Amino acid sequence: MLQDSLATTRFAPARSALAQAADSRARASEALTQAVDTLAREAGAPLAAPSRASTVRLDTVSGVKRAAAAAQHAAEAASAGLWTRVVAATSSVLGFGTEVTEDLLITVLLIAVLWAVRTAVLAGVHRRATDPRTLYRWRKGSLYGT
Repeated sequence: MLQDSLATTRFAPARSALAQAADSRARASEALTQAVDTLAREAGAPLAAPSRASTVRLDTVSGVKRAAAAAQHAAEAASAGLWTRVVAATSSVLGFGTEVTEDLLITVLLIAVLWAVRTAVLAGVHRRATDPRTLYRWRKGSLYGT
């Protein structure tokens, strides 16, 4: 019994802060829901132009979402390795998801490696062969191979 009362008094400030945060989040969620409902109603009227207030609210909502996404990318990039940081930076620049960006970067790197191998092979062939027909066949074959 004494132990329960000590635990209650010790954690009372944390519980109070948690309750305030939950209340604040609920209010923000309610305000966002009202803003979205208002925008939906205004967008539903085909002849009515959107008001300046709705445009500002829409910009604010999308700006908050962009800022949250950028903060998440920055937090992930700070604790990640070089490859993950490159993927995160490229993802934020291109506006794609991290999975798509990673696949895109792997594709670009693979193409660069294949091009470098083809260039090295053709350089070796040019050193050894002088016949134009042989050079043409090597260029064509290496292009088809890559």
